[in-house]
Amino acid sequence: MEQASFRVFETNLVSDLYAKGRPTYDDKIVKHIIGSILTKIKGEKHELMVEVACGSGQATNVLAPYFHNVFATDVSESQIALAKAGNQFDHIKYQVGSAEEIDVKDASADLLVAAESVQFFDLDKFFSEVRRVLKPGGCFAVIGYVHPNVTPITSNGVQRQLTASLTNAVKNTIIDNIGKKLVPIYYEVQNGYPKIFEAMPAKQKLKEYFHCIYDTWKLKNVCDFVNSAILLKCPDETFPIDSENKRVEVLNAFVSNVSQMLESSEISPDSVTSYEADYKMTVITASEFE
Repeated sequence: MEQASFRVFETNLVSDLYAKGRPTYDDKIVKHIIGSILTKIKGEKHELMVEVACGSGQATNVLAPYFHNVFATDVSESQIALAKAGNQFDHIKYQVGSAEEIDVKDASADLLVAAESVQFFDLDKFFSEVRRVLKPGGCFAVIGYVHPNVTPITSNGVQRQLTASLTNAVKNTIIDNIGKKLVPIYYEVQNGYPKIFEAMPAKQKLKEYFHCIYDTWKLKNVCDFVNSAILLKCPDETFPIDSENKRVEVLNAFVSNVSQMLESSEISPDSVTSYEADYKMTVITASEFE
């Protein structure tokens, strides 16, 4: 599968919004990934985890306790700066670098992770690096999601009748406000990486789905996620990636749309105590790369 690499999270503004608006990964996902290694490599702690496109460290910090050493890279200097600022462990080393050229020795990694990122890589070059970096029996793990299903919660309970309309509002706001080249990538992730999974040159590969649910979000948290996903583009597109006025315009329209949906269901926006955000996350584990 031919795919060029895309760099969309490199600016300081986008990195800050990403760190603020994106979810962490819960124990179900961590245990599933670590369990995939434990079936192949024995030991209380594994030696080395490598993470590519680590962003601000959302996956790095939850997986790090299972390894003696962690090496995490991202092409964005601003993302690495944020990851270092939020580093929770002494044995994590962050470094600017690309997924297509990983600065570790051959056959050295017990686990190689790409969280919310493999869709942006040059896959031929990246899979060649996966093959080179993993030690015999090592595991490659992919985590991916697009947007949460959003449901308002009032004193009368969870308002499931509004889940579909509010979730579509989130999705459409994102789709309508990203570069055109990113739209097919968005749907590839939403559909569970079908093309990338098929193209993955591994003898053993498994795809699972997990739900990470946050039930204490405020509307501000929903807006923070939307803000982290809009106005992204590929470098050769002329989309206004850093237009603050455009961000305010898009977010105000989104909030207004949410209010109208609530009121049409005879729910006052002020009566909403919180929002449930249900992320459906795709997790792929693979080994024995050819």
